[in-house]
Amino acid sequence: MTHMNSNQHSPLWPYLLVLTVLFLLSLAVPQGWQETQDNGLRPLNHRAQVRHRDLGSEVATLHATSDSFGAPLAMASRGDSDWTNSADTVAADTQASNNVSTNEFNVSTSELIAPWAETVAKKIADLRHFDPLRYLHHESNAVSVAGEATPDDGAFRGQQAGRVPQEATDAAAEANWPMPNSLLAQLDRLSQYGECSTWAAEVKQQCLALCQTSPGAPQRASAIVDQLESLAKQAEKLDGKLKSANAASEFRRARYALIRRLALWNVAFPADEQAAVYADVPSLEVQQQRLNQALEAADDFICSISYADAWRSYLNLDEVSKLTDANQNISTEQARQIARQVLARLQPPQPTAAQRNVLQDRTLLALAEQLRTWGDESVDVRQVLTNLEHYETSGLPSDARTVAVNLRQLDWSPSEQNRQLALQLDEHYRNANLRIAISGELLNRLAPDQPTAKGVVNDTILGASVNGTSTTNSQLLVKLIPDPLRLHMWIDAQGTVDSSTESTSGPATFNNNGRSSFVVHKAVLVDRRGLWIANAATEANTDTQLTGVRTDYDNIPLFGSLARRMAVSQHNALLGVAEEETDEKVATQASQQVNAEVKAHFTEAEGAVRKSLFDPLAKLSLSPEPISLETSQQRLTLRLRIAGQNQLGGCSARPQAFSDSLASAQMHESALNNILDQLQLAGRTFTLPELYRHVAERLSWDQTEPPGDLSADVHITFAAKDPVRVRCQNGLVQLTLAVEELEQKARRWNDFAVTINYEPQIEDLHVRLVRQGAIELGGDNYKGQPEVALRGAFSKLFPRERSFELVPEMIADSPRLAGLSITQCVVEDGWIGLALGPERDESPPASAMQNPATAQR
Repeated sequence: MTHMNSNQHSPLWPYLLVLTVLFLLSLAVPQGWQETQDNGLRPLNHRAQVRHRDLGSEVATLHATSDSFGAPLAMASRGDSDWTNSADTVAADTQASNNVSTNEFNVSTSELIAPWAETVAKKIADLRHFDPLRYLHHESNAVSVAGEATPDDGAFRGQQAGRVPQEATDAAAEANWPMPNSLLAQLDRLSQYGECSTWAAEVKQQCLALCQTSPGAPQRASAIVDQLESLAKQAEKLDGKLKSANAASEFRRARYALIRRLALWNVAFPADEQAAVYADVPSLEVQQQRLNQALEAADDFICSISYADAWRSYLNLDEVSKLTDANQNISTEQARQIARQVLARLQPPQPTAAQRNVLQDRTLLALAEQLRTWGDESVDVRQVLTNLEHYETSGLPSDARTVAVNLRQLDWSPSEQNRQLALQLDEHYRNANLRIAISGELLNRLAPDQPTAKGVVNDTILGASVNGTSTTNSQLLVKLIPDPLRLHMWIDAQGTVDSSTESTSGPATFNNNGRSSFVVHKAVLVDRRGLWIANAATEANTDTQLTGVRTDYDNIPLFGSLARRMAVSQHNALLGVAEEETDEKVATQASQQVNAEVKAHFTEAEGAVRKSLFDPLAKLSLSPEPISLETSQQRLTLRLRIAGQNQLGGCSARPQAFSDSLASAQMHESALNNILDQLQLAGRTFTLPELYRHVAERLSWDQTEPPGDLSADVHITFAAKDPVRVRCQNGLVQLTLAVEELEQKARRWNDFAVTINYEPQIEDLHVRLVRQGAIELGGDNYKGQPEVALRGAFSKLFPRERSFELVPEMIADSPRLAGLSITQCVVEDGWIGLALGPERDESPPASAMQNPATAQR
């Protein structure tokens, strides 16, 4: 079969585009998958085989790079400044909560106090308590029409996980560790079901006990974590025995909420009593000596390989050398940034095989280990867990950014425990927030019909002129090739060419009826590095029947009959060779036609994907990053993370579609919030038409002119923090705007929230988000003032008649999908889930949870 051609870089096959349009995203791979950028890449060797991340936001033609050269990775022009910029962006939000101190280089005194500081710190740790009320739901402070929006320093916390019970409030007063309030609320709801009430009570009891353990008693905390692990394993058996669908869905969500915390608690609560309270940080002089030795060894290695100058430039070795020079006036923060940038380049997410051979040399690994000390930043693990529980409860983008920054700080640490904690945070809180699956059956349903093609034959076979007519019939089939790491399919064109021809060779003319059968195979692969397309491999087989023969001697008695017999004998002798030549010509023509059609379709698909997806996301500094790509015999599945480097992904248990679904998609609210967070609304003032134009421009809408009924005399100033966010809960997609001030003529309203609820409605294969109920207003300062004007202004901005299609019309109205229906439409636990499958006797309710999965694997 024809080998894969890495030089052929076409856009996506139209069937992949169908998947793309069906769920508003595509299987295309952005250029960032092949041109590795170092904009905030985190240095995790142990993670490189698990996940590939932070690939940049630039979008270009889909290419797959060659592994044949060991040159350094492509360097993005914007990469080197991103880490500092992103950290500055969230500094105001994280300063109060992180309480992170800066490491100074002159730390030689730590060598003197380290032996007794550990003992003192352990004693002091027993006396340190968090303010327990800080983690509780501030129910009494909320003033809202809906009773859900709570003012918080000009911003508004979203709907909480539930009222914290008095038992948890009392336990919080004795807590040494942050209370997992959202998990406790889930367990309280779960306790209402007798089938799993005992399990819920035991888990709650152990969680409360864990939070009350002393930081100086790691063995006690570790023992409790072990008991919780045992309860999590018991849940696997209990899961299959639950009879109530509501209990089962609530149970699975609570179980996964426990599992993702246990992944962190196992690292945060080590059983080793000798775990150091203070790290043994070497003096600046020792750090410089060690770094200089590692740098010299690395430099010698780089100078011995090809592209040495390019590698030295890529790894910024001259900048690293400044850290070893005592005469250089480099601040702590500057040194930290140099170290982190080089670490990012030493351990990128998408190196080629040749590049990996260079980067995994022992001298460069040793250099990376020394740079960790310089890139380190002190992080309080308990504060990290506190920030995480804030996010678990609120889901706010600002809380997500705080956790993401904590993750990066842990990731740079020379402490293995901190890096393991960062790994678990990444695994469970920067998980995929978009999953798409499409079956081979649906791909074949949507495969375009190939019309019958009639043509004229004018060719030469074995030197003989052949003329006549032909009729070609063909069809396209898609075959999925099981592959755990890639999207892998064969696109086959199968058909026949029926011909009626007349060929002349010398004095003889032959009439033939022929049938050529052909099969064209074209492999399409999508992996983490790009799109790969094979040259078409074609097989053909021709069967020819002689239907008549005449010669120039037919009018001569006897001799004419002899001439015809001789002509037929010669024809039969050469028939096999003629059919082989015909096979080759048919195969060549079919291959050329398929290759040409694929190129044309891919070009069209690329333009559509770029316009509708990658360009808008690139403008928002976002890029779909693959978490996993998988092909089974039944379906293609990809899991993506849509998030910037300081944003989180999915963390809760996603809904699971029915096993007979032909297509399904699940999107986590974090994907939507990450997009909304990039609209640049915080603290800015707009008129309503200006706001419409700004959002339309940022999201690359085709219609950028606002509706004529938007009043220009309304000025809205968004809150400086979390100005807009989405929650997906209880069957509703809830959009909340936090407003610092709204002014209309002589009237002014301050510090309030606007909440608009959208509910999915199903009509045939159409699924639309439609506004439900009145616009809700919340906050202290607007209370008592006329609400009519406020509601009127926002009703124009979010009219009832404006709905949001979740399934494009070209798919929903396709006659090829007759007999199918929407079998799942779920808005629950942060997820929107859709599935398409065979029609059922009774359609599920739009808000019903259908077998939610226990994890996002």
